[in-house]
Amino acid sequence: KIAAEIGGDVKAMACDISSQAQVDALMAEVGDELEALIVTAGVSGSQATGRRILEVNLMGLERVVRAAELKVRTGTVAVLVASQSGYMVPNVPELFDVIDDPLAPDFMERLSQMIDVDVPSSCYQLSKRGVHRMARRRDRPSQLGRAHGPEPTAGRRPAAR
Repeated sequence: KIAAEIGGDVKAMACDISSQAQVDALMAEVGDELEALIVTAGVSGSQATGRRILEVNLMGLERVVRAAELKVRTGTVAVLVASQSGYMVPNVPELFDVIDDPLAPDFMERLSQMIDVDVPSSCYQLSKRGVHRMARRRDRPSQLGRAHGPEPTAGRRPAAR
């Protein structure tokens, strides 16, 4: 309904982003070029198991972003929804090495050696920290436009650089 009210070539689409087949079908609907991408998909610690949270919030979002990158053009923008709770994850470089590649075949196994992937609250926080990092890694004009996640100092710096 909101997409229709906005007008133009705006389309809201449902997709289980934990399924590569559904992400591929979604991107097939997009066409050759993507002007904007807004991903609001996600589950909270009260909605799913720890593993499912990681599958949707981090692995699923990575699937969508990778697929979308093939369709970006100059001016493409993206909004990746995250949470301040990601900043509750301590700065552990070895942990970041794992979450920075959530589609690695051994992702869940490697992660389970560092945290309990069955605890929803910690998996939620970690998934959101992964989204922050994902946005920053792609914060270059040559990829999905300019991406900014929430920051602990929000409001004290300009939104655009």
